[in-house]
Amino acid sequence: MKNFLSATLLLLGGLCFLSANAGAQSFSVAMEEPHVTVFKEYNVITMDYIFHVVNTTSSPLALVASRTKNQLPNPDTSTTVVCWGDLCYDAKESSYNANIVKPGKSPYCKVTVTLPIGETRCGDVQMVFGVQFSEESTIRDIVACPPTSTSGVDAANLVTGVKIAPNPATINPTMTLPTELQTAGELTLNLFTVKGAKAAEQRFAAGSESVVVNTSELPNGVYFYQIAGGQKEARGTIVVAK
Repeated sequence: MKNFLSATLLLLGGLCFLSANAGAQSFSVAMEEPHVTVFKEYNVITMDYIFHVVNTTSSPLALVASRTKNQLPNPDTSTTVVCWGDLCYDAKESSYNANIVKPGKSPYCKVTVTLPIGETRCGDVQMVFGVQFSEESTIRDIVACPPTSTSGVDAANLVTGVKIAPNPATINPTMTLPTELQTAGELTLNLFTVKGAKAAEQRFAAGSESVVVNTSELPNGVYFYQIAGGQKEARGTIVVAK
């Protein structure tokens, strides 16, 4: 009888242990405050939402993501791009490749919602993160509302009027520069990927009316450019499509 009771207690303890583990989350999800950028030259506002999807187990984990809702004010003028791991996906995609994630690590995840300047309606995007081949998942909702005012970007040192041809760039494009940059001293051009990583840097002599951007080594995709000279600066986007 004593042995029977001991065995029963051990069995019940094991079941309780399994139940506790069954409810344990294999990953955590945290979202940063959105980073808003206004590109007046292109009449658009981008809102970047960064997610930290961390493997909380002691073993590698295959994490997956999908977009289950993409309600935008106007599909013709609004877009959503999701960068998950090493790849970025456009508005047509909804499910994304699995990423093998080490314990304590997180795949890169950024959801970028683009709306035209002047849009007053919000976008509604829903992301689902989970473990591959399991039912474990977490839902995160994004309500992307454009700022009520873009006057904060009209700083004295922000220059507009840069012309790029061709754009999309099938070859090295030419940037025609406004007077404010021509008189700003030596110019530095930085190109950044949609993930924010610097992709290229070039320097040009003071007084340049136009510059040729070397895109020959860049993969196809969308890049943000920053041209700085003295206290003057211009920002915008360029598309490489060779």
